[in-house]
Amino acid sequence: MLTDSDIGKEVAINFLRDYNEFGSRSHLLIVNALKQSFSTLTDDDDKKILAVKAFGEFVSALEDLGAICIAVGHRDNGLGIVYSFLTYQSQKPFAPKTSLKKIFQLCQARNGLVDALHLPTLEKILASMPELRSTIAPTIYIEANTLLSQAASVYLKEDSAIIRAYNKTKHGFVVVKNRNTFQANPPHSLPDMSWIVDVNPEYDASEPSAAKVVELFAVKTDVIEAIVERVVTIRGAIMTICELTAILLERGVITSADSKA
Repeated sequence: MLTDSDIGKEVAINFLRDYNEFGSRSHLLIVNALKQSFSTLTDDDDKKILAVKAFGEFVSALEDLGAICIAVGHRDNGLGIVYSFLTYQSQKPFAPKTSLKKIFQLCQARNGLVDALHLPTLEKILASMPELRSTIAPTIYIEANTLLSQAASVYLKEDSAIIRAYNKTKHGFVVVKNRNTFQANPPHSLPDMSWIVDVNPEYDASEPSAAKVVELFAVKTDVIEAIVERVVTIRGAIMTICELTAILLERGVITSADSKA
Protein backbone atom coordinates (compact mmCIF):
# COMPACT_ATOMS: atom_id res chain seq x y z
CA MET A 1 0.00 0.00 0.00
CA LEU A 2 1.42 3.37 -1.00
CA THR A 3 1.82 6.10 1.60
CA ASP A 4 2.01 9.83 0.95
CA SER A 5 5.79 9.69 1.15
CA ASP A 6 5.91 6.96 -1.51
CA ILE A 7 3.94 8.97 -4.06
CA GLY A 8 6.44 11.01 -6.02
CA LYS A 9 7.53 11.75 -9.54
CA GLU A 10 8.99 8.29 -10.09
CA VAL A 11 5.77 6.63 -8.98
CA ALA A 12 3.74 8.82 -11.35
CA ILE A 13 6.10 7.97 -14.22
CA ASN A 14 6.11 4.26 -13.37
CA PHE A 15 2.32 4.23 -13.17
CA LEU A 16 1.91 5.96 -16.53
CA ARG A 17 4.23 3.47 -18.21
CA ASP A 18 2.66 0.48 -16.50
CA TYR A 19 -0.82 1.59 -17.55
CA ASN A 20 0.46 2.32 -21.05
CA GLU A 21 1.74 -1.23 -21.46
CA PHE A 22 -0.72 -3.21 -19.30
CA GLY A 23 -4.01 -1.65 -18.22
CA SER A 24 -4.66 0.09 -21.51
CA ARG A 25 -4.82 -3.22 -23.39
CA SER A 26 -7.89 -4.53 -21.51
CA HIS A 27 -10.64 -3.34 -23.84
CA LEU A 28 -8.69 -4.38 -26.93
CA LEU A 29 -8.19 -7.91 -25.59
CA ILE A 30 -11.88 -8.21 -24.77
CA VAL A 31 -13.20 -6.95 -28.12
CA ASN A 32 -10.78 -9.25 -29.95
CA ALA A 33 -12.04 -12.17 -27.85
CA LEU A 34 -15.64 -11.17 -28.64
CA LYS A 35 -14.76 -10.97 -32.33
CA GLN A 36 -13.29 -14.48 -32.29
CA SER A 37 -16.29 -15.89 -30.40
CA PHE A 38 -18.71 -14.08 -32.72
CA SER A 39 -17.26 -15.85 -35.76
CA THR A 40 -18.16 -19.24 -34.27
CA LEU A 41 -21.81 -18.44 -33.49
CA THR A 42 -24.81 -19.52 -35.53
CA ASP A 43 -27.57 -18.17 -33.30
CA ASP A 44 -28.64 -14.63 -34.29
CA ASP A 45 -29.63 -13.70 -30.74
CA ASP A 46 -26.22 -14.72 -29.40
CA LYS A 47 -24.58 -12.52 -32.03
CA LYS A 48 -26.75 -9.58 -30.98
CA ILE A 49 -25.67 -9.95 -27.36
CA LEU A 50 -21.97 -10.05 -28.25
CA ALA A 51 -22.35 -7.01 -30.51
CA VAL A 52 -23.85 -5.03 -27.62
CA LYS A 53 -21.06 -6.21 -25.33
CA ALA A 54 -18.48 -5.06 -27.89
CA PHE A 55 -20.22 -1.68 -28.08
CA GLY A 56 -19.96 -1.43 -24.29
CA GLU A 57 -16.21 -2.10 -24.39
CA PHE A 58 -15.79 0.59 -27.05
CA VAL A 59 -17.54 3.24 -24.95
CA SER A 60 -15.67 2.11 -21.83
CA ALA A 61 -12.41 2.58 -23.73
CA LEU A 62 -13.55 6.11 -24.63
CA GLU A 63 -14.20 6.82 -20.96
CA ASP A 64 -10.75 5.50 -20.03
CA LEU A 65 -9.25 7.91 -22.56
CA GLY A 66 -11.20 10.75 -20.98
CA ALA A 67 -10.10 9.64 -17.51
CA ILE A 68 -6.39 9.70 -18.33
CA CYS A 69 -6.89 13.12 -19.91
CA ILE A 70 -8.52 14.37 -16.70
CA ALA A 71 -5.71 12.89 -14.60
CA VAL A 72 -2.97 14.50 -16.67
CA GLY A 73 -4.87 17.79 -16.88
CA HIS A 74 -5.14 17.88 -13.07
CA ARG A 75 -1.56 16.74 -12.41
CA ASP A 76 -0.73 19.95 -10.51
CA ASN A 77 -4.02 20.04 -8.60
CA GLY A 78 -4.99 18.09 -5.51
CA LEU A 79 -2.73 15.06 -5.10
CA GLY A 80 -1.53 14.58 -8.67
CA ILE A 81 -1.95 12.17 -11.57
CA VAL A 82 -2.38 8.86 -9.75
CA TYR A 83 -4.94 10.16 -7.26
CA SER A 84 -6.81 12.08 -9.96
CA PHE A 85 -7.08 8.98 -12.12
CA LEU A 86 -8.38 6.96 -9.17
CA THR A 87 -10.96 9.54 -8.06
CA TYR A 88 -12.10 11.37 -11.21
CA GLN A 89 -15.71 10.17 -10.85
CA SER A 90 -15.90 10.41 -7.08
CA GLN A 91 -16.72 13.04 -4.50
CA LYS A 92 -13.54 12.39 -2.53
CA PRO A 93 -11.51 15.31 -1.19
CA PHE A 94 -9.14 16.74 -3.83
CA ALA A 95 -10.77 14.70 -6.59
CA PRO A 96 -10.62 16.48 -9.98
CA LYS A 97 -13.62 18.68 -10.71
CA THR A 98 -13.55 18.19 -14.49
CA SER A 99 -16.20 15.80 -15.83
CA LEU A 100 -15.75 13.45 -18.76
CA LYS A 101 -18.15 15.59 -20.79
CA LYS A 102 -16.15 18.73 -20.03
CA ILE A 103 -12.78 17.15 -20.85
CA PHE A 104 -14.07 16.00 -24.24
CA GLN A 105 -15.57 19.43 -24.92
CA LEU A 106 -12.09 20.86 -24.35
CA CYS A 107 -10.64 18.33 -26.81
CA GLN A 108 -13.01 19.14 -29.66
CA ALA A 109 -10.97 21.97 -31.20
CA ARG A 110 -8.01 19.70 -32.17
CA ASN A 111 -5.76 21.21 -29.50
CA GLY A 112 -6.68 18.93 -26.61
CA LEU A 113 -3.12 18.31 -25.42
CA VAL A 114 -2.89 22.01 -24.56
CA ASP A 115 -6.53 22.99 -23.88
CA ALA A 116 -7.60 19.90 -21.91
CA LEU A 117 -4.40 18.25 -20.65
CA HIS A 118 -2.49 21.52 -20.12
CA LEU A 119 0.62 20.07 -21.72
CA PRO A 120 3.13 22.34 -23.45
CA THR A 121 2.71 23.20 -27.11
CA LEU A 122 4.72 21.19 -29.60
CA GLU A 123 6.99 24.19 -30.13
CA LYS A 124 7.82 24.41 -26.42
CA ILE A 125 8.49 20.69 -26.18
CA LEU A 126 10.85 20.79 -29.15
CA ALA A 127 12.60 23.83 -27.68
CA SER A 128 13.22 21.84 -24.48
CA MET A 129 14.12 18.63 -26.34
CA PRO A 130 15.47 19.62 -29.78
CA GLU A 131 16.63 16.05 -30.40
CA LEU A 132 12.96 15.13 -30.96
CA ARG A 133 12.72 17.28 -34.11
CA SER A 134 14.17 14.55 -36.31
CA THR A 135 11.99 11.80 -34.84
CA ILE A 136 8.38 10.76 -35.27
CA ALA A 137 7.45 12.65 -32.07
CA PRO A 138 6.07 15.81 -33.78
CA THR A 139 3.82 13.70 -36.02
CA ILE A 140 2.57 11.69 -33.05
CA TYR A 141 1.82 14.90 -31.14
CA ILE A 142 -0.31 16.23 -34.00
CA GLU A 143 -2.05 12.87 -34.48
CA ALA A 144 -2.85 12.69 -30.76
CA ASN A 145 -4.67 16.02 -30.97
CA THR A 146 -6.62 14.76 -33.97
CA LEU A 147 -7.55 11.51 -32.22
CA LEU A 148 -8.71 13.40 -29.13
CA SER A 149 -10.91 15.61 -31.29
CA GLN A 150 -12.42 12.59 -33.05
CA ALA A 151 -13.03 10.80 -29.74
CA ALA A 152 -14.71 13.92 -28.39
CA SER A 153 -17.06 14.09 -31.37
CA VAL A 154 -18.16 10.50 -30.79
CA TYR A 155 -18.56 10.90 -27.04
CA LEU A 156 -20.58 14.12 -27.34
CA LYS A 157 -22.66 13.09 -30.37
CA GLU A 158 -26.40 13.75 -30.04
CA ASP A 159 -26.00 15.15 -26.54
CA SER A 160 -24.14 12.07 -25.29
CA ALA A 161 -26.81 9.57 -26.39
CA ILE A 162 -24.03 7.01 -26.73
CA ILE A 163 -23.30 7.32 -23.00
CA ARG A 164 -26.93 6.92 -22.00
CA ALA A 165 -27.05 3.75 -24.09
CA TYR A 166 -23.79 2.47 -22.61
CA ASN A 167 -25.04 2.98 -19.06
CA LYS A 168 -28.02 0.72 -19.81
CA THR A 169 -25.65 -2.06 -20.83
CA LYS A 170 -24.06 -1.83 -17.37
CA HIS A 171 -27.12 -1.44 -15.17
CA GLY A 172 -29.70 -4.15 -15.86
CA PHE A 173 -28.53 -4.81 -19.47
CA VAL A 174 -31.71 -3.19 -20.80
CA VAL A 175 -31.54 -4.53 -24.35
CA VAL A 176 -34.32 -5.88 -26.57
CA LYS A 177 -34.18 -7.72 -29.88
CA ASN A 178 -37.36 -6.10 -31.22
CA ARG A 179 -37.71 -2.32 -31.42
CA ASN A 180 -41.50 -2.72 -31.36
CA THR A 181 -41.48 -4.52 -28.02
CA PHE A 182 -43.22 -1.54 -26.44
CA GLN A 183 -46.22 -1.87 -28.76
CA ALA A 184 -49.08 -4.37 -28.70
CA ASN A 185 -48.45 -7.47 -30.85
CA PRO A 186 -44.98 -6.48 -32.13
CA PRO A 187 -43.83 -7.94 -35.45
CA HIS A 188 -40.83 -10.25 -35.72
CA SER A 189 -37.38 -8.92 -34.86
CA LEU A 190 -34.64 -8.29 -37.40
CA PRO A 191 -31.83 -10.90 -37.55
CA ASP A 192 -28.99 -8.34 -37.49
CA MET A 193 -30.25 -5.71 -35.05
CA SER A 194 -30.95 -5.17 -31.36
CA TRP A 195 -31.84 -2.07 -29.36
CA ILE A 196 -30.56 -0.65 -26.08
CA VAL A 197 -33.42 0.91 -24.13
CA ASP A 198 -33.29 4.08 -22.03
CA VAL A 199 -35.76 6.65 -20.76
CA ASN A 200 -36.32 9.34 -23.37
CA PRO A 201 -34.59 12.49 -22.00
CA GLU A 202 -37.51 14.54 -23.37
CA TYR A 203 -40.13 12.51 -21.52
CA ASP A 204 -41.94 14.43 -18.81
CA ALA A 205 -43.89 12.27 -16.38
CA SER A 206 -46.13 15.22 -15.55
CA GLU A 207 -47.15 15.40 -19.22
CA PRO A 208 -46.99 11.75 -20.32
CA SER A 209 -48.53 12.37 -23.73
CA ALA A 210 -45.89 14.92 -24.76
CA ALA A 211 -43.13 12.42 -25.66
CA LYS A 212 -42.44 8.71 -25.79
CA VAL A 213 -41.30 7.10 -22.56
CA VAL A 214 -38.30 5.30 -24.03
CA GLU A 215 -35.57 5.99 -26.53
CA LEU A 216 -33.90 3.21 -28.48
CA PHE A 217 -30.25 2.95 -29.52
CA ALA A 218 -29.66 0.52 -32.39
CA VAL A 219 -26.72 -1.89 -32.45
CA LYS A 220 -26.07 -3.97 -35.58
CA THR A 221 -24.34 -7.31 -35.41
CA ASP A 222 -21.83 -6.31 -38.09
CA VAL A 223 -20.18 -3.60 -35.96
CA ILE A 224 -17.58 -5.74 -34.19
CA GLU A 225 -14.88 -5.37 -36.85
CA ALA A 226 -15.22 -1.58 -36.81
CA ILE A 227 -15.28 -1.53 -33.00
CA VAL A 228 -12.00 -3.45 -32.82
CA GLU A 229 -10.40 -0.86 -35.12
CA ARG A 230 -11.74 2.00 -33.03
CA VAL A 231 -10.51 0.47 -29.78
CA VAL A 232 -7.06 0.04 -31.34
CA THR A 233 -7.09 3.76 -32.14
CA ILE A 234 -8.30 4.75 -28.67
CA ARG A 235 -5.61 2.64 -27.04
CA GLY A 236 -3.03 4.29 -29.26
CA ALA A 237 -4.15 7.71 -28.03
CA ILE A 238 -3.96 6.56 -24.39
CA MET A 239 -0.48 5.11 -24.91
CA THR A 240 0.73 8.33 -26.56
CA ILE A 241 -0.60 10.49 -23.72
CA CYS A 242 0.94 8.24 -21.05
CA GLU A 243 4.38 8.10 -22.63
CA LEU A 244 4.46 11.79 -23.59
CA THR A 245 3.52 12.80 -20.03
CA ALA A 246 6.11 10.42 -18.55
CA ILE A 247 8.86 11.85 -20.78
CA LEU A 248 7.92 15.45 -19.94
CA LEU A 249 7.95 14.64 -16.21
CA GLU A 250 11.33 12.89 -16.53
CA ARG A 251 12.86 15.86 -18.29
CA GLY A 252 11.36 18.39 -15.89
CA VAL A 253 9.40 20.10 -18.67
CA ILE A 254 6.21 19.71 -16.59
CA THR A 255 5.53 19.12 -12.91
CA SER A 256 2.91 17.13 -11.01
CA ALA A 257 1.60 17.30 -7.45
CA ASP A 258 2.67 13.63 -7.20
CA SER A 259 6.28 14.78 -7.19
CA LYS A 260 5.68 17.43 -4.50
CA ALA A 261 4.37 15.05 -1.81
